[in-house]
Amino acid sequence: MTKKGLCYILIAFLSLLILSCSSTTATPTVLNDSPGISPTNTVSSLVDETPDPTLTSDNSRYTKSCVVVLDKIPEDLNLNGFLVVYSHQEDIISHLWDLSSGDKLLLPGEFVGGRVSPDRKLLAYSDSELDSIVVIDAGGNPMNIINKPDTLAGISIWLDNQRLVLDLSNEHNAEGIIVLDITTAEIQEYSQEFPNFTEYPQDLNWREFGQSRMMVNSPLTHLVYPSDDYWDFSLVLWDLQTNLEAGRVYQHYNDYAGVFEGAPVWFANGFYFITSAAPRYTVDFENPSDPIHPLQDADEITENAFINLDDKLPYVDGFELIRVSLSGEKERLSYLTTTYFARQSDWVLSPDESKIAFWLSIYQDDKYIVADELAVLDIESGEVTNYCISGFYPPIWSPDGTKILINQSRSSPSTYTILDLEEGIVVPIIEDQDVYIDGWMLSMP
Repeated sequence: MTKKGLCYILIAFLSLLILSCSSTTATPTVLNDSPGISPTNTVSSLVDETPDPTLTSDNSRYTKSCVVVLDKIPEDLNLNGFLVVYSHQEDIISHLWDLSSGDKLLLPGEFVGGRVSPDRKLLAYSDSELDSIVVIDAGGNPMNIINKPDTLAGISIWLDNQRLVLDLSNEHNAEGIIVLDITTAEIQEYSQEFPNFTEYPQDLNWREFGQSRMMVNSPLTHLVYPSDDYWDFSLVLWDLQTNLEAGRVYQHYNDYAGVFEGAPVWFANGFYFITSAAPRYTVDFENPSDPIHPLQDADEITENAFINLDDKLPYVDGFELIRVSLSGEKERLSYLTTTYFARQSDWVLSPDESKIAFWLSIYQDDKYIVADELAVLDIESGEVTNYCISGFYPPIWSPDGTKILINQSRSSPSTYTILDLEEGIVVPIIEDQDVYIDGWMLSMP
């Protein structure tokens, strides 16, 4: 055999050996410490990814955890901080109530409309006696007293721990706000006409009393306002830098599903706000007596459809809590309407912004099966826990986020209780007094 023939035989044998080796299964080696290589980019990580869960008959992520209601405060229950208490009765003076000692620190002046700062260290309120804005700490020490602007209606919210948002009062439907720096007393006024700005924000799930009709974010780049354009009720996200609409949340009025109390709430960084809205619905323009209907099948889109969440999940009826970004992108936070006809009101972020407390109502056959009961949403998991305790007005988180103050009476005399989330108990703190509580402050160090 020639030397050339031997080479051909050797090449053929090596080719068969390579093919045989390549047909066997081998586990790839991952060099975690190699530059530019991450375990998430390996073949094994792609194969091991968990697929999306299959939809079941109950996707609501909703549970009941009914609390034990006690008739007095247990001796070992740790209550601390200061409650901001006021009254319209002449014999009750506005004060800070020390929960740990029971002491009451009287507030100077004529208290009107107080707001506690996000860090729970300061209280700002209108003093009708001095016609001023007063800012004090939890020890009652004045931090600043600022003369009211002539156009001021009242204090709306804290923008951050240094700035307040005040409402304009030049007209009933004034489209404007004032931003007040409590340290420098510097004022910035924002007043302009917005497209289809409505003077009836209650039709768009907006608490009218005590809150501005424009909710601005902390960087002062965007605001949300209520818009009414015939059947197109919307919360409009407005970009103050471009002076253009950045997005909108479609709303509607409905006797059962409508949420009448709850303005949009911005996160502290100003990148997102939360509100409540129907995932999708249709409007029958030819039937004004019964125009609004839930769009239960996501694939049956009509020209009169209004879509907030296009996620193809089952939809019974009602509203969900959603988070909206600065670009107008909407993200579902709750899943109640996948199984129930539900609505939410008076949503309030916890101090660490990981949870939302709100009043939950669930309907069946046009009747309540859950009526304004306190529920808490875990934002990360979407789990909603109902604590089976009813109340009114926005719940108030304790500074450490472990307790929630509840007003259980719509009118006087007042009944206030505190829910301890860790212990699963509710205790009374105020009964049969004509008082109101505006906030929960940190104890002085």
